[in-house]
Amino acid sequence: MQPAEVTSLPILTGARTTFTSSADVDKQVSGALARGESLYTLDIEVRPETKNPLPAIQPNVILTQDLCDVCAIDLATVARAARRLSPPANVVSLNPLDLHDVLESLDLVGEALGRRAAAAAARAALQARVDAAVERGQAMLDGKGRGRRPNVLFVEWTDPLFPGGHW
Repeated sequence: MQPAEVTSLPILTGARTTFTSSADVDKQVSGALARGESLYTLDIEVRPETKNPLPAIQPNVILTQDLCDVCAIDLATVARAARRLSPPANVVSLNPLDLHDVLESLDLVGEALGRRAAAAAARAALQARVDAAVERGQAMLDGKGRGRRPNVLFVEWTDPLFPGGHW
């Protein structure tokens, strides 16, 4: 769910791929990466048709990730865009590898935004939800599930088949 304050802000990124099928997107992505091309666009130019391009927004902080070049704009492009701003924006790249890292990311964002207390509250609320889920899962294993764990497959992409898990 997005906060109401951001719903009117412009979208400055776009995909260079067009979704037709999983196999075709995989072909587009593989080709672009082989050619050293970015999979995304970042609108940082001031043009009449762009109501609020990045320079007009004047961000102090830009949040991104560089864990996966297929998932978002590459960090070098974001850093270049941030340096072009006046004053330059602080780029915070989040790269969580596990749930603990996700929780720590809340602290990093809170620090970058000068909102440590709000970040700590959000982290505590999320940790409480995680703890409740762990408790519920354990109760299912101990009782209703008769101690059996279900076999689960998490598929991130269907053609070619790509199991999730690099997060």
